[in-house]
Amino acid sequence: MRRPRSRPEPLGPAVQALVRSVRSGLSGPTHRVWEVWEEAVGPDLAARARPLSVRGGVLTVGVTSSAWAQQLSFLRTEILSRLNAHLGDAPLKTIRIRAVEPEPSPTSRPSPPERPAPRPVPGWARERVQRITQGVADPEVRRALERLWLRHLEAKGVTEDPADAPPPGSTGDPSRGGPGEA
Repeated sequence: MRRPRSRPEPLGPAVQALVRSVRSGLSGPTHRVWEVWEEAVGPDLAARARPLSVRGGVLTVGVTSSAWAQQLSFLRTEILSRLNAHLGDAPLKTIRIRAVEPEPSPTSRPSPPERPAPRPVPGWARERVQRITQGVADPEVRRALERLWLRHLEAKGVTEDPADAPPPGSTGDPSRGGPGEA
């Protein structure tokens, strides 16, 4: 018996829940840093810096730019006292700063590349598509083929009739080796 298909779910929230559950299972108050970080440093700084690790009372914080690293270094003492106030027993001794890649926000997605505006298909091309598809017996299939072909020509930006163009490599001038009148 087949199981009904379920919809795919975003992986981000599941991973974040797993990380939270692992961190909550760790001992000691220093691991609460991730829980109190935004409240202690404020939303502006929390958007540009995040705790990476705590070892031996040293909090390593990742920042998204050198400018924010410098700002954080100026605020290091204040941030340390705020975090220790939130954590209770003042377990943190110092803050180490490291540059990291910014995390993509879960709501932001890269925008697709912009496509140039389609050019209208010239009349000669429409007539040629109709001549080519006129032999298709089924009218629905014929219309579908015409639409598909016209979309293709539109995407290619067809403007000139290739039947009117000189052959490739030809100058169009009989005196220079191209076709012309005798």
